[in-house]
Amino acid sequence: MIEQAIAVTNNKMAADKLEGKMEVIYIDGTLMDVLKISRDYIHKGHRL
Repeated sequence: MIEQAIAVTNNKMAADKLEGKMEVIYIDGTLMDVLKISRDYIHKGHRL
């Protein structure tokens, strides 16, 4: 089984560059919002 990487970012330019290479979760918010979402994904067992 091949795992696909997940990128969580609040930087639109980085999200655009990574699109297609991996799953990108763009968050229009602060760094704290990104950290909260990242924490939730890690607790669900995802690898970021």
